[in-house]
Amino acid sequence: MKWSYLGVATLIVSTLSLQAGAPQSVTVKVGDAFNFAISSNASTTTTMMGSDHVSNANTTIQSTLRATDVKDGATTFDVHYDHAVIKTEGMAMMMIPDTTFHIDEFKDAKETLTVDSKGHVVKRDVTPPVATDNQQKMLLRQLVGRNLLRGIFVGFPDKALSKGDTWTVSNNDTVDAGNGKVMSTMSLKCTYLGEVDTLGMHCGRVDVKSEKFIISGTMKQMGREVSIDGDGVVKSSYLFDTATGVAVAIKSNSQIDQRITMGEGMEIPMSIDSKTTITRSH
Repeated sequence: MKWSYLGVATLIVSTLSLQAGAPQSVTVKVGDAFNFAISSNASTTTTMMGSDHVSNANTTIQSTLRATDVKDGATTFDVHYDHAVIKTEGMAMMMIPDTTFHIDEFKDAKETLTVDSKGHVVKRDVTPPVATDNQQKMLLRQLVGRNLLRGIFVGFPDKALSKGDTWTVSNNDTVDAGNGKVMSTMSLKCTYLGEVDTLGMHCGRVDVKSEKFIISGTMKQMGREVSIDGDGVVKSSYLFDTATGVAVAIKSNSQIDQRITMGEGMEIPMSIDSKTTITRSH
């Protein structure tokens, strides 16, 4: 049996950059817009009755982040998902055929992110998109629920950075799986690698590795409540525009081992391997 949960942490991203002699902050103006191309490949292996069942979901999304308010050091962004292409394989037991979905119904979704001056997300409001097709509705809810652009604002340290400096940030998130919620709790170790001029911008470079990555939650499947728990590892590398504190290019790999537990002691192991890239066009 496959589950309608495609993966908790296919995307863990951050924006961390440096201005010489001063701590980095998110510095944008109302009306500033940033366009991103997102590509995410997730492979899930589910073990049942001694057999492994593999499913894949490959997703590409065009998205825009636009600053709508800057007040008292906090910035509010509207998030718009312009278009998505989702290719699915091995999901027949979830009633999803091997096919490619072209989805333009994100216009019905509304999402806002508010970050403080250091890039910590302090508020997120989401109105899920509306879809007439049940399969697309499930996929859309998961895509928006996964909060794809939240991690761009992980949080800067209070001091100016030098090459080799390390710091730790917490990243806690909740994924709306459509029929339940799954929480992830992370502690991320960041290492500053210095600066480089590339892509017409002055950029900072940061590597990030999870020191703690714990998953827990509950959901309903076929009328029965099940629990989810697990752990994982995330490794990422980033380029950042130091002028604004907004990501330019991101690569992130994650590996998650989780267990789905049902009544009567039935436990289903799942392994999720994900690769994600995010590229800013300007």
